[in-house]
Amino acid sequence: MVRWTLERGLAAAFLVMCSVPLSLSISVGFGDLTAAAQNATISSVVVQGNQRVESETIRSYLSFSAGDAYDPGEINQSLKTLFSTGLFKDVRIRRQYSTVVVVVSENPVVARVRFEGTKDVESDSLRSEVQLKPRSVYTQARVQADEQRIRDVLARQGHYDAQVSAQVIPLGGNRVEVVFQIGEGIKTKVKAIHFAGNESFSASQLRYVITTKRTSWLSFLKNDNIYDPDRLALDRELLRQFYLKNGYADVRILSSNADIIAGDGGVGFHGGGGFLKPNGNGFAITFEIYEGPRYRFGYVDIESALPSLDVNALGGAILTKPGKRYNVEKIEKTVEALTVKVSEQGYSFGQVRPRFDRDPVTQTINVTYVIDEGPRVYIERINIVGNYRTEDQVIRRQFRLAEGDAYNRLLIEAARKRLRGLGFFKSVNIETEPGSAPDRVVINVVIVEQPTGEFSFGVGYSTTEGVIGDVSITERNLMGRGQYVRLGMSGSFERFQVDFSFTEPAFLGRNIAAGFDLFHK
Repeated sequence: MVRWTLERGLAAAFLVMCSVPLSLSISVGFGDLTAAAQNATISSVVVQGNQRVESETIRSYLSFSAGDAYDPGEINQSLKTLFSTGLFKDVRIRRQYSTVVVVVSENPVVARVRFEGTKDVESDSLRSEVQLKPRSVYTQARVQADEQRIRDVLARQGHYDAQVSAQVIPLGGNRVEVVFQIGEGIKTKVKAIHFAGNESFSASQLRYVITTKRTSWLSFLKNDNIYDPDRLALDRELLRQFYLKNGYADVRILSSNADIIAGDGGVGFHGGGGFLKPNGNGFAITFEIYEGPRYRFGYVDIESALPSLDVNALGGAILTKPGKRYNVEKIEKTVEALTVKVSEQGYSFGQVRPRFDRDPVTQTINVTYVIDEGPRVYIERINIVGNYRTEDQVIRRQFRLAEGDAYNRLLIEAARKRLRGLGFFKSVNIETEPGSAPDRVVINVVIVEQPTGEFSFGVGYSTTEGVIGDVSITERNLMGRGQYVRLGMSGSFERFQVDFSFTEPAFLGRNIAAGFDLFHK
């Protein structure tokens, strides 16, 4: 008699019974088959569906290769890696016996990028902001990111309710054209600037300090009447520095709000940061200031921890005099001058830090310049990034340091302030990174340039000369060399004058400015 039985637990049993007592049982577990399949060796990896990306490039992203044991975990990790490259819109990995097949569907390539609907903002400025470029890989994430970048650019130009949407046009050959449809909307400008808490300085004096200006009939010459959160943050710092230079050591800029002036003259909503969505016709910016008392310098002293340092020889570098009005700018210049003097005496790693002792009763601040030795670190290299127009030498001469010199943080910060003071750059950031050795440091100067040319004109009327006028062209960074040049003409029906000015800020490579003025009447 032969009998088949199927037992629970996914095992098959074969039982043979005859007159002689004899039984035979065979069982196979499917779990063991699965484990064996997973541990099988991959004989080859085949790539399918790729048109531009080389098969070897795709294999390089995989965490497995021929000869490895098949592991579902490695398959899942390889899928994530391939998707993260942004090269593919779909990736599938399947197994055919001992062969692993990777099937990819590539993202299209951008053939062209166009902008439609822009009036106030140039397409070239938008093109430099977006990530999608001709011959770059198209992804939906990049399109969405570029839409937001365009909105931010338009917002900085005053178009806070701008609408941006991308249209993708297939061109064949797995190529696409991306067209950004832009609706700029109404341009919202700064209509009023107010100050609260300013008792020592008038609003007109403080408006002269900040970079944001109210809209006037001359606003078309400059773009400084547009609300920009970054510019507002700069204005807060400029106000703080202004007060610190004039004796107010406790000053605080409590807030800077941008309110919407509604069409009926009322105020809409406000916010301290980020871009707003206005529904009125202009911004009203309000700075809230706490001035505090006005201080003067008390006693001024030097305290040195360096042996054999001649402290008496450092007195000429001190610009903070007892009884004079407190001025943080003079403190910073004194620290820089003392650092240079200490270095000249052989202490290249000497560092100077001011210590303050404030007396609110007498409203004086005592300053002690403490000199000690800093860490022994040398400058390996100074890299300059972002100067597409300005020559390297114009930037490097603002440093009192060079490659191989001892690194001094205060002198680096002083160079950063001098670079910002040139007026050539929108922003200046100085970053440090470790060098090739523990005692070496690399300095990276990252700048963003801004226009340095100006064109101005004026028209008036005189009872003696009749109609009078003047026009001038000024360039503060001639051909990227840091030179100043100005050509002006003025006159009336009775007279005419032409004048020309030129200044070289680093004559013969030294920290000496030289120039000339020519005029003809």
